Amino acid sequence: MARSTLLTALVLLLAVSTTGWAQTPTTRAAGSGSPVLNAPTGGDIVLWDQTDNNSYYGYNDQDFEAAYDAYDNEGAADFTVTFPNGWDITQVNIAGFYSTTGPASAVSVAIYPDSGGLPGAAPICDYPSLGTFTDNSGSFSIPLPSSCSVGPGTYWVAHQASVDVLSAGQHFWFLRTSAVDADGAWRNPGNGFGSGCTDWVTLTACFDALFPDFLFQIVGQERAEPVPAINRVGLALLLAALMAGSFFILRRRSV
Repeated sequence: MARSTLLTALVLLLAVSTTGWAQTPTTRAAGSGSPVLNAPTGGDIVLWDQTDNNSYYGYNDQDFEAAYDAYDNEGAADFTVTFPNGWDITQVNIAGFYSTTGPASAVSVAIYPDSGGLPGAAPICDYPSLGTFTDNSGSFSIPLPSSCSVGPGTYWVAHQASVDVLSAGQHFWFLRTSAVDADGAWRNPGNGFGSGCTDWVTLTACFDALFPDFLFQIVGQERAEPVPAINRVGLALLLAALMAGSFFILRRRSV
C-alpha cells in the first residue's frame, strides 16, 4: 500500500513539474500596474479612447492550445463613430495582462456591426492570428494589415490572444468600473468554463455588474470628404459648357 501511494505521488509530481501548471483556467483575475499602449504614428490619431476607470481586474480573452479548446473565449466592446464621413481604423490597442509570464504567440481582432446591443453575426473586418504586434506585458498595440473603413454608427471590436496555458498562463483584458454606452460582451463557445455563455452575452448578464466593460483604444484617421466622380455624360456636358463659354468670349471679342 505504501509503495502504491508513493508511486501515485511521484506520478502527480512528474505531471506538475512537466506542465508547470496544474489549475483549471479561470475567467477573471486581478492585475496590477498601468497598461502601456503605443502612441499613433504616421498621421494617425486616437479615434476612441476607453482606457480610464481601470478596475485592475480582467476577464479572460484567450485561444488556448488544442487540449483546452473548450475554454477558448473572446471579449468585445462597443464604440461609436460620429464623424460624418466615418473612420479608417488602422490599429487597435488592448489593455491587458498575463497571469504569469506570457507571451502571446498571436492575437486576433475583428470589427462587428452592432446588433441590438451586442456584436452582429458576421464581422465587417476580420484579422485572425496576427503575428505582428507590440506586447507590453499583456497590453497589445496591434497594427491592422489593412485598414477597416466604417461609416457613422455603433460597432464592436472583438479580441482574443493566443496563449498556451501550460507554458505561458492566461491572458486577461482589463475591465472598466463603469460601461461606456453598452456593456462589454463575452463568449465561450465550448462552454469549458460552465457559464452557459456560448454566444455573445453582456458581461453583466454572464458574470456580474461590478466590472461591465473593457479598456481599449481605436486608432486611425477620420475619412476625407470623397471627391465626386464625373461619368461620361457629366464630362461631355462639362466640355460642352467650356466650348460654349469659349465661343461666347471669342464672339464678343470679334464684335
